[in-house]
Amino acid sequence: MKRWALLVAASLFLAGCSSHRHTGTLSEPSATSTKAVIHVVQAGQTLWRIARAYGVSEDAIAEANSLGDHTQIRVGQGLRIPGATQVLDVPPAPGLAGDASKPGEVAPSPPQPPDERVSPQGWSWPVPGQIISRFGARRSHGPHQGVDIRARTGTPVRAARDGRVSFAGVQQGYGKIVILAHKGAYASYYAHNSRLKVRQGDWVKGGDVIALSGATGNAQGPHLHFEIRHRGRPVDPLLLLP
Repeated sequence: MKRWALLVAASLFLAGCSSHRHTGTLSEPSATSTKAVIHVVQAGQTLWRIARAYGVSEDAIAEANSLGDHTQIRVGQGLRIPGATQVLDVPPAPGLAGDASKPGEVAPSPPQPPDERVSPQGWSWPVPGQIISRFGARRSHGPHQGVDIRARTGTPVRAARDGRVSFAGVQQGYGKIVILAHKGAYASYYAHNSRLKVRQGDWVKGGDVIALSGATGNAQGPHLHFEIRHRGRPVDPLLLLP
């Protein structure tokens, strides 16, 4: 009986040692072992363009950096890019790169000539300037249905594509607005203008001046609210612009 008790004790001791070694080999990897790089935001870069350049989703970057709002990134901010192994050069959106006076601040850019580039779908930028609110941003009344582009009062607003003026006047919230109808069941909206340069029924070509920017309607300051809709449904303009 005494010998049997010693054998049982020895077996339990060896089992405990084996379990301890096994637990050590299966420990979870630490967060610091995950591949990632730090991308420093430059003027004119958006989270969408950064994510596209690195081949990761916006949500993945937002989660890795605890971003509550995808639009709230600033010049000089370091963003952790999960899964990336090297820092990449992310070109700014055409016409959107302002002059950074210091990290975290984008100085108002002087008037610039219109961007002459046109996307394969035929779209061009309505004004040059810094995007201050992007498509889908959370608003009290729901997701933002377009992009807001900073533009000093009186900046020429140009048609983003050939089309016919389906509305030119004042609408609640939008202030002075121009709406263009385009082929392919597309429409574009240009809101908060200080002055309109076209009338309903006019035919305009892409690049024609249709209004002067301002801050009419529900606007905190001078900028252009720009929307693109397809069959009545808002789409992200950055997916169509060059």
